[in-house]
Amino acid sequence: MQEALDWEMAARMSQEGEIVRCRVTGFNKGGLLVQYNRIRGFVPASQVAQLHGRTAAEERQQALQRMVNQEIPLKVIEVDRERNRLVFSERSATQEWRKAQKQRLLTELQPGDIITGRVNQLTNFGAFIDLGGADGLAHISELSWQRVNHPREVLSIGQEVRVVVVEIDRERERIGLSLRQLQENPWETIDQRYSLGQLVTGPVTNVTPFGAFVQVEEAVEGLIHASELDADPQTQPRDVLQPGQMVTAKVISLDRQRQRMGLSLRRVAEEQRDATETSEPTAEAPQSAEAPQSDNGAVDAAPAEEATANETELATQE
Repeated sequence: MQEALDWEMAARMSQEGEIVRCRVTGFNKGGLLVQYNRIRGFVPASQVAQLHGRTAAEERQQALQRMVNQEIPLKVIEVDRERNRLVFSERSATQEWRKAQKQRLLTELQPGDIITGRVNQLTNFGAFIDLGGADGLAHISELSWQRVNHPREVLSIGQEVRVVVVEIDRERERIGLSLRQLQENPWETIDQRYSLGQLVTGPVTNVTPFGAFVQVEEAVEGLIHASELDADPQTQPRDVLQPGQMVTAKVISLDRQRQRMGLSLRRVAEEQRDATETSEPTAEAPQSAEAPQSDNGAVDAAPAEEATANETELATQE
């Protein structure tokens, strides 16, 4: 009698699309065994949310085994009392539940809210983070204050993270997140560590047609504009600098609000050349011929006096 009522209730849930939670009691090659009141139900592997068509057979069995004794949300997709067949879908139930949770989060969340989520996908442009029913996107520019070439450099699948909500687009059902805004901003105190004219040393991180970026500290980069290279104006930055190359440059501009630091290689080289020219010894002027001097340093006038006496004597004889 009670089992008959369970079948009737299962048929009603199938018609109304109701979601029920059942405990996983076992598994086989085809999927999961679950218990719904006094009826044993079945969840095909194709209807298990965490499995997909490309999952290897061994990995599939391991995943099914891990779910034993868990309570999972299910949706009835087939009721056949005569064949004693009650089939559920976890995938449909999860999608339905996530849809409801997403609407709730879109309604409740506000920019500035800080929440905890779990990384579930990494792409070239950012990381999707599960907020408990809805995914939010942390763009690659919002992962860290330092340059990030790919999200996997700072995050991993399954990692739990704290994020701040930066944008809610309810019409497009999108949630923008940031990890960076919960980290200390090194640009806030940049003036305390650097000043104009200071020399800094670091590796080149990126070379572009307009210049090269140099990592001054972990999350601070400066730009050497093409005009500030120590090279011919027609030379391309990539012909002078390469990523990873260590350089020493001079700070020529610093903008804390715009988070920009300008660097110069040309001015460092010019100063070094000027210093080299200044330190070179000057050539000595050639000495002019001097008249013979006496032992005490006076000019010896005897030869001139003798010539004058001879000329006087000759004049008298004439």
